[in-house]
Amino acid sequence: MFVFANEENQKAFQAEPKKYLQAAPQMPSSYRLMIVGPRGMGAHTQAMKLQEQYGWRVVDYPKLVRTRIEAILAEAAEGTHLPNNVVPGKSKIGLSQAEIDEIKTGKPFPAWKFVPWILDHLGYPLAEKPDPPEPEEEEKDPELMTEEEKAAWEKEKKAAAAKKAKAEQEAAKRAKELEEYKARRAAAIAAGEDLEALGLTATGEEEPPTEDLSIDKLELKLDADGKKPFIGGLILLGFPQTENHALKLKEHGIGFDRILYLMDPSEEEPGKEVRARMAAESLHYDWDAELEKANRIIGVAREHLKQ
Repeated sequence: MFVFANEENQKAFQAEPKKYLQAAPQMPSSYRLMIVGPRGMGAHTQAMKLQEQYGWRVVDYPKLVRTRIEAILAEAAEGTHLPNNVVPGKSKIGLSQAEIDEIKTGKPFPAWKFVPWILDHLGYPLAEKPDPPEPEEEEKDPELMTEEEKAAWEKEKKAAAAKKAKAEQEAAKRAKELEEYKARRAAAIAAGEDLEALGLTATGEEEPPTEDLSIDKLELKLDADGKKPFIGGLILLGFPQTENHALKLKEHGIGFDRILYLMDPSEEEPGKEVRARMAAESLHYDWDAELEKANRIIGVAREHLKQ
């Protein structure tokens, strides 16, 4: 299969193909391709051929999501769920328990949320997304307030100060209790006493439990220079479907060098062969609906993703 960047290149090839066939075409291993087309046009078949030829990894998004969800639900049923996180040995990339419960109850779950699974599937490390910075509180001038507004403002300030002071006191209390516990434990060890009988088996240095993160709290891990690594060497199928999907791909650092649109070139009766093939497989097929859907997707992809 030959893919041309434009009609001019295609005509040049057709006029003198031998010139271009002296050696096998060379493509970069980091190439990024999206294949779009009406269902039944053979996107998956062509993607697998390109993977075999050039080594680009096929990411069939619907299949990837379906397979992972099935595995996650099976683990949940067995009670072997690990927190959704990036802590080695204590977590795995998947879904939080809360998200699993949502899916089990049939609650709608946005398709774009699974985009981090593409990165994980390709072997790119993920990291916990930092919380957005707290918005700076606007300075208020008491002189410009009414008496009522000023009283409410002062009350709010006192409540915030009291909350902060209480949190600091509780933190100091916990730190003091921990130090006292460690001292008692050290003294018991020195005296050769039974730590279990005294309730002092814990070291006091235990790590906090691994947080079970929502999947949208995961993002591409930055490199040593604090930049997003280049995501390459992939063929994406079945995604995006909407503008929001496309924007989520960009947000996660996924772009494309070329978008390949598979289309029936027949002018007399477009889709005739595809309809016949799908009918032979006893599959319900609406060519016009599939074509409309593919045209919508290619429009979104071209506008937002081709780089």
